[in-house]
Amino acid sequence: MIDSVRRNVLATGAAAAAMAAAPQVFAQQAGQRTAKFYEKGTVRIAYEESGSGFPLLLIAGGGLNSTISGLARGPFDPIKEFKDEYRCVATDLRNANAGQSSGPLEIDRPWDAYTDDQLGVMDHLGIDKFMVMGFCIGGPFTWNLLKRAPDRIVAAVLAQPSGDAQPLLRGQHDRLGSRTGKAAARYHDGDGRQVSDQDVPHQPRLRLYRDA
Repeated sequence: MIDSVRRNVLATGAAAAAMAAAPQVFAQQAGQRTAKFYEKGTVRIAYEESGSGFPLLLIAGGGLNSTISGLARGPFDPIKEFKDEYRCVATDLRNANAGQSSGPLEIDRPWDAYTDDQLGVMDHLGIDKFMVMGFCIGGPFTWNLLKRAPDRIVAAVLAQPSGDAQPLLRGQHDRLGSRTGKAAARYHDGDGRQVSDQDVPHQPRLRLYRDA
C-alpha cells in the first residue's frame, strides 16, 4: 500500500506533468498542430502518420467536419491504441471547418470526391494495400472505399457508423460470392429464420451466413 509520502510525490508529479503539457494541449485545441500535405491540383489534404507496421487508415467521426483531432474525442483514441502495431494514417476531411484541408466542392460526386482524397493520400505515401477503420461518418466513407478499391483494402471496421449499411452490405456480400466463385450469401434473422433478398433491408437484426 502506498504511504502518504509516496502518494504526495505522485500527486505532485502528476500536477507538474499536467502543467507542462498544458501549452501543447491548448495549441492543439487552437488548431496549431503539425500536419503534412498531399496536393493534387486545387485540392490540398492535411494528413498525419503515427507508428509503424501494416498501414491503417483512420477516419474520424464528426460529419463533414471530420478531422484528425476528432479521433481522440471518439469512444477511444485509435492512434494511441494502435500506433505501436500499425502505421496509422489520418486526414482532415476536405473543407472541414476545424481542419486544414481545402479544395473545391464537388456537389455532383461528394462521396467519391472524399474517397479520391483518401486514396490519393495513400498513393502519395506509396501505400497499396491497407486496413481502414471509420467512426460515425467514417462508416459510409469506408463502404465507398470498399466499393472503389476492394482489392486494396484487406480489412475494414465500422465503429458506430452512421447511415443504413444493409443494402450496401448485401451488395458487397453478393459481389464477394461472385468474385470467389462461391454461391452468393444467404440471409437469416437473429432467430435463425431465413430472409428473402427483397426483405433484407427491412430486417433490423440482420445476420449473414454463407452456405457451405
